[in-house]
Amino acid sequence: MLLEKTKIVIRKVFTKVGRQTASYLREERFTGGTTDSKLAVRTGRLRASVSVIPIEESSGAIQSGVRFGTVYARVHVGPKDQVTKIVPKKAKYLAIPLPGAMTKAGVARGTPRGGPWGETFVRRVKGKDTLMIFGKMEITKGARAGQLRSKIIPLFILLKSVTIKARVHPEEILQYIEPKVKEEFRAQGINLSGV
Repeated sequence: MLLEKTKIVIRKVFTKVGRQTASYLREERFTGGTTDSKLAVRTGRLRASVSVIPIEESSGAIQSGVRFGTVYARVHVGPKDQVTKIVPKKAKYLAIPLPGAMTKAGVARGTPRGGPWGETFVRRVKGKDTLMIFGKMEITKGARAGQLRSKIIPLFILLKSVTIKARVHPEEILQYIEPKVKEEFRAQGINLSGV
């Protein structure tokens, strides 16, 4: 009977702290500008994918936590020394959008081969071994669809690879969780001071 009551308390604590942690990650780590410990919102998919893992019991252990529901989360979430190198899979270069090819939120307006671009062309950046795609914005809807609406602007830089360092670190997430778990257990009459 005592074991069942303890399990109920553990489930209650894990549920509450799991929700707090998911909210903390969405609001503090995936909102605002990009820093060493935060990631700016672009599409919002990564932030929205943070969720609580349902509580599971296996071999007498009760487990829960939070998860990130996008494939690219593993690039941005990892130990402080984690750096991921991204290389093209089917093309020769990665096309990195420049400000002229992005929305205010930093999301690309299409791709180099599809999007609101009229004629595009590739040029080498002066004095560098770097290629860049230039073009003009094209009107895509309405009576003037197909007409060009801008001067020639740089759209994409072509790179063989990019490296991205992780900005949301599990060790910092655990530092957030640990005191909350202890506090919740104390509130339930269980002292974890020796843990």
